[in-house]
Amino acid sequence: MKRTCLACHKPLVGSQRKWCSNACTQRAAFNKKAGRPLDARTWIPGTICNWCQGEISNRGPQARYCSNRCRLDAGHHAQLVRRHRDQQSAGLPIPGQLIVCRHPKCQVSFIKKHSQLYCSKECAVDANWRYRSPNGFGDRCAVYFKPCHDCNTFITRKARGGMVLCEPCRKVRLRAVDARRNHKRRAVGAATMNIKELAARDGERCHICSRKIDLSLSGMAKWGPTIDHILPVSLGGTNDPNNLTLAHRCCNTRRGNREPAQMLLSA
Repeated sequence: MKRTCLACHKPLVGSQRKWCSNACTQRAAFNKKAGRPLDARTWIPGTICNWCQGEISNRGPQARYCSNRCRLDAGHHAQLVRRHRDQQSAGLPIPGQLIVCRHPKCQVSFIKKHSQLYCSKECAVDANWRYRSPNGFGDRCAVYFKPCHDCNTFITRKARGGMVLCEPCRKVRLRAVDARRNHKRRAVGAATMNIKELAARDGERCHICSRKIDLSLSGMAKWGPTIDHILPVSLGGTNDPNNLTLAHRCCNTRRGNREPAQMLLSA
């Protein structure tokens, strides 16, 4: 014989003995306490949920919401209403109102969301306005600019640190640096010996790494042969044959203008 729930008369499954759910257990206990039949449903209030306006079922007589989700949403909404009321009483804007960005140079109108006071994240991140262009703000949000150190034109990208230079000024400075580096070389003049003569005198080995140099490679190749000054020209070295030797291009570049003693200490 099929067993059914004593409260709702639905078939019982598994280990269920009298009731099919906790709601039926509560309904039966309430009806028994009130002296009514266990399957009576008159005790369920025919009220409407205060949040979703749906009918409340399978809950106690004092229930105001049809589910826990509605109860949580209603509590959150009530908290927001209280917060907005406090903000209005303090003279502050509330979400949904049209306000002006708090950035002193942006002044863009936008619809406020939550606790938002700026039209964009860029306007709210940094509070230092000294390096921003007075005309560098668009219609939607503030755009961050920094002035070039040489020409004072504002750069549209963020600097990674150090001196801020625009691309033309950076190239000018690099050319000036190269000119200063090469001035002493041009003053000293051309080398008195070529690569083949140095290889015949000292052997086909790099004086820095002591590896063999392939003379068939170009001087612009990584492991190609180059003429290196034992005492760098920038430190007073000359093109005297005793100051010239062979080195790989990569070794010569890595050495820079360090003296032999400094090069041995850093090895």
